[in-house]
Amino acid sequence: MKTVVKIVIGVLLVLFAVVGALIVVMNFLPEQEGVVSTMAEEAPVVALDVGVTETENDVRVFNFTLEDFIASYNGYYWQDEGVRYLLPAAEWPQENLEQTVQSAEPATRYYYRADAEKWTLPQLRVTVPEGSDKIEEVAVCYDEHSYSEASYALFEKDCFYTLKTFFPELDDRALTEIVETVNQSSYDHTFLSSQQYRPGTAQQPPLLYHRDGVAVFGYFAIGAPVHFCVIPVDDESLANYAASGVEVREIE
Repeated sequence: MKTVVKIVIGVLLVLFAVVGALIVVMNFLPEQEGVVSTMAEEAPVVALDVGVTETENDVRVFNFTLEDFIASYNGYYWQDEGVRYLLPAAEWPQENLEQTVQSAEPATRYYYRADAEKWTLPQLRVTVPEGSDKIEEVAVCYDEHSYSEASYALFEKDCFYTLKTFFPELDDRALTEIVETVNQSSYDHTFLSSQQYRPGTAQQPPLLYHRDGVAVFGYFAIGAPVHFCVIPVDDESLANYAASGVEVREIE
C-alpha cells in the first residue's frame, strides 16, 4: 500500500512540474520569439556614403545617423553570419553627457551589448551631439578586468565589423590588421588611472589611422575599459594630432 501511495505521489509531482514548466514557457516564448525573429530577419547590405560635416554648434560629425550605422553594420554581419547583431536604436540604453572628449557641447551616448545582462561582454558606445541626429563618435569598449579568450575575441569581432562599416572596400585581412595594431597600441601605451578617456583627462592617443575623413585609434587607461574609437577628422585636426606627437598613418 505504501508503495502504491509513493507511486501516486511521484506521478502527481511530475505532472505538477510539467504543467508549471509549460506555463513558464508559454509566458516566455512570445517575447523571446519576437527578439529571435527580428535578429533572424535578413539584413541587406547598406553601404554608407561616409562624409564629414558639422552641427550648428560646430561639432564635427559623420553625415549619417545611428539608425544608418545599425543598418549598415547588420548588413555586413548578416552577409557573414546569417543573422543580425545590433538591435534597433530605440532599444539601446542612453545617457546625457555635459560634454565629450571630442567636444565641449552636450551629447547623448547610446550603449549596446550583445547580451545586456552580461557586463563582461564588450560594449558599443555611439555618441550623438545635442540637437543633431548625426554621429560624433563610435567606440567599442572592453573591460580588461573581465578578460577571457571568448570575450576578447568578441571585442575584436565588434571592432572588425565597426571598421568594416566605415571601410567596406578593404579586404578582411587589412581590416583585421588595423584592428589588431590599434588595440595593441592601446596596451603598449597604457595611461594612468587619472588619464582615463573622459573630458578633461583624456590624452592624445599613441597611434591614429585615417582615410577619407575617418580616423581610428585606441585608448587604454588603468582601471578603465580599452577603447577602439572611430571619429570624423579633417586636414586641420590631422595636422594637430601629428603636431602633438601622435603617430598618424594613412590607410592605403
